[in-house]
Amino acid sequence: MKKTLSLLLAFLMLLSAVCSVGLSAFAEELRYFERGVLTDGTNTAYYIIDKDNKVLYITGDGNNLAYTPDYPSAAEGPFAGRTDVTRIVIEEDVAKIGDYALSNMTKVDTLEVQSNLLSSSSSMSSKAMIGCTGLRHIQGDSALLSTDVFLEVVKGALNVASGNWLSLIKNGFSIISTGVNGDDTLDNETVHCMVDDYINNGEKIFLGDLEQAKTEYNERLANPCYSNNAFHHDYSSSVTMQPTCTADGETTYVCSVCENIYTEPIDALGHDYVASVLYQPSCFTEGITKYSCTRCNKASYEAIDAYGHHTYDTLSYDAQADAYTEICAVCNDRNTQFDNDISALVAAADMAENIEAADYTSDSYQLMDSAAQRYYPLEEGDYLQYPQDKVDERVAEILTAIDELVPYLNLSLSYSPGGSATVTIDGETTLAGKRQTVFGTEVTLQAMPANGSTFLGWYEKTTKRYLSDEETYTFPMTSNTDVLARFTTAADATLSFVCLDGQIKSYVNKTVEEWNDVTSVAALLPEVPYSYGHTNGRWEYSNAAVLSALRNGEDVSIIAVYDEKETQTYPKPVASDGLPSVTLYYEYDGDANVGNFIMMGDIPQGCDYEEIGIAFYYKKAASFNPSSMRLTLNNKMVTSRFDMLYDDGQYVVNFKRMSAATNYAARGYVSYYDENGDLKVVYTNQINVVNLQNIS
Repeated sequence: MKKTLSLLLAFLMLLSAVCSVGLSAFAEELRYFERGVLTDGTNTAYYIIDKDNKVLYITGDGNNLAYTPDYPSAAEGPFAGRTDVTRIVIEEDVAKIGDYALSNMTKVDTLEVQSNLLSSSSSMSSKAMIGCTGLRHIQGDSALLSTDVFLEVVKGALNVASGNWLSLIKNGFSIISTGVNGDDTLDNETVHCMVDDYINNGEKIFLGDLEQAKTEYNERLANPCYSNNAFHHDYSSSVTMQPTCTADGETTYVCSVCENIYTEPIDALGHDYVASVLYQPSCFTEGITKYSCTRCNKASYEAIDAYGHHTYDTLSYDAQADAYTEICAVCNDRNTQFDNDISALVAAADMAENIEAADYTSDSYQLMDSAAQRYYPLEEGDYLQYPQDKVDERVAEILTAIDELVPYLNLSLSYSPGGSATVTIDGETTLAGKRQTVFGTEVTLQAMPANGSTFLGWYEKTTKRYLSDEETYTFPMTSNTDVLARFTTAADATLSFVCLDGQIKSYVNKTVEEWNDVTSVAALLPEVPYSYGHTNGRWEYSNAAVLSALRNGEDVSIIAVYDEKETQTYPKPVASDGLPSVTLYYEYDGDANVGNFIMMGDIPQGCDYEEIGIAFYYKKAASFNPSSMRLTLNNKMVTSRFDMLYDDGQYVVNFKRMSAATNYAARGYVSYYDENGDLKVVYTNQINVVNLQNIS
C-alpha cells in the first residue's frame, strides 16, 4: 500500500459530514492526522497516524530509504504508552527499524510489513516491538520473511517468557502458542522445519510442546509435497476476486499434487485522486483541498494550513483615542495598539517583587502578591493593547495593595534609673525590651517607680518627644516605636533643653547636692538645634537663676531662641470626604547640610486621628534606589512623629548631616480611625533624594 494512499483513505468518512454541516465544520473535522519525524541526525524516518482508523504508518520521504533511530529503552520509545494505535504499517521504502522504535504500544494487534524488513536480522531489531503485548497478527509477503527475524520480533513483542498466548495471522492462517513459557530448548532444526512448513504450507502448527511438534512434523513428512524439511507444492493460480479502490481482491492457489489450496489478497487499487482547491487559506483559517477519485468518484478533503500570522500593511491613527490601528492585507483584521506608558506598572510590579513576605501578615501579603504577579515580569510591548487609563488602574491596584499591607512593627521599651516598666501586648506582659506586633495592635505600657522615685513620663527615646505622663499608657501600634520611661527621685532636679517646637533636645538630671557643685550651665549646653525658617539659634538664660532653681530641687527648661528668616510658602491641600489630606515637600539647606521635609496637611474637623508623622528610609547609594521602592510604615524606617495637630497645617522634620553618598526616601502619613473604627493610614507623595537632590 502506498504512502499517499494511506494518507487519503482516512478522509473518506468526511464527505457526508461536509455536505450537511457546511464549511465551518471542515477546519475541526479535518484535523485527524498526526505527522512527525523520527531522527537522531543520522537515521531518519517519517510517521503518520490516522487517528480515525488508529493506524500508524512508518515511511520514507519518497526519495530515500527510511531508517529509524535506536532508542535507549522500551520506556523511551517514541510511541511508548500510546493506546490510540491498533495497527502498524511499515511501508516498502523502510529499510531499518531500530531498537525500541515501536515499543510498549499495548493496543497494537496487527503488524503489516510491506518491505523486506523481516528478511534480515540487520533490518528489524528483535527489540523493536518490546512490550507490544497485544500483537496477534503479522502480515507480509512470504518472500520477505526470515524465520530467525520473524521469531525474534514476535518473542520480543509479546515477551514469550511471561507465558503470553501468541496468535499470528499470515495469509489468513495462524501460528498458535500453547504455553511456550520462554522455552528456548527447542532445537533449531525442528523450529525451522515447523516455521518453514508454516510459511510454505500455511497450516497451523504448535510451538512450545516439543513432542507434539515432532509428531505433527512426522505427519507432514507423509505428505507427497513435503521433502527436505519443506513443502514443495506445484501451485497454479487464478484471480478469483478483482480488487476495487477500497476492497482487496483475491488470488487462489491450488496444488496439482496434493490439492492443497490457499489464497492471497490482491491489494486494493486505492483511489486515483485529482486535487482541486475548494477554499483558500487565510491568516488563521484553514483552507480546503478536495480530492476526487477518477475510478469511483469518491471524494476526500484535506486542510490547507493557515498562514499563522497577519500581514499588516496599512496603518491608521485615531487622534482622539491616541491609538494606532493596523489593517491586515489578507483578512482585513484590525489591530489596535495604544501609545501608552507602562513604566509605572513595571516599577510597581518590581516594588512588589522585592517585598519580603515575613514582614507582613500572610493574608495581606497574599492579596498584594496576587495583584502584582499578574504583571511581573513585564517586557517591552506588553499591555500596548490597553489604553493608558487601564494601565493606570493596574498601577493603582498594586500600589493600593502595597499600602494596605499589614506590617509587623517593632516596639522597644527602656527606662531610666529610679523605676522599671512593662509592656502588655495581646494579653502577654513582659519587662522592658524589644517586642514585635502587627500594625494597629493595642499596646499597654506600665511604669513602676521605685520607692522614693517619681514617674516623669513616657518619651520617644530617639527624638525625646513627650508622649504621656500616665503611668498606665495605652496606644495602638502605628509605626516602629522606641519608648523611654523616665523617673526621678524627690531630691533630683532636671535641666531640659527644649527646641522651638517643644521637643526636648536633651536633658541633665542631677541631685540637689550635685547641682550645688555646678558653677556654670555653659558646660552642659548642647548644640542649638536647627529650626526650619529660622537662623542665629542660641540658648538664652540666666546662669544664676537657672542654678538657683536647680539647687532648690526645681526642674528648669531652657528654650532655644532664633531669628526668623523668609522661607518658601507651600500650598495646603484640602481634605475631602472627611479624610485627611497631606502633601510632602523637600528643601536642602546646603549651608547647614540639613534636609528639610515639610508636610502640609489638612485634618478635617471630627477626624479621629491617632498619629501624624514623616517616615524616612535611607541606605548607601550603591545599594539603594529609592525610586524602586514604595515607602510605607512597614519598611523598618525611622519615624518622626508630631506631638499635636498644628493649627497652620505645617509639619517639619529636619534631617541633619545628609550625605551625597546616601540615598533617601521620605513620605508623610496620618493614621486615623475610619467610620467603622478600623485604623487606617493615608500617605503623602514620596520624596526620593539622590545626591541631595529630589528626583521624585
